[in-house]
Amino acid sequence: MTEAVKKAVERLGIRLLGHVSVAGENYYGNADEEKL
Repeated sequence: MTEAVKKAVERLGIRLLGHVSVAGENYYGNADEEKL
């Protein structure tokens, strides 16, 4: 999903810096994993 959002916002001239998913006290950020 992040890749689709990244492509969509690039068309608007916006640079996507990261994507964070939060569930309770846990989170995942793909920028932390260098996957963006």
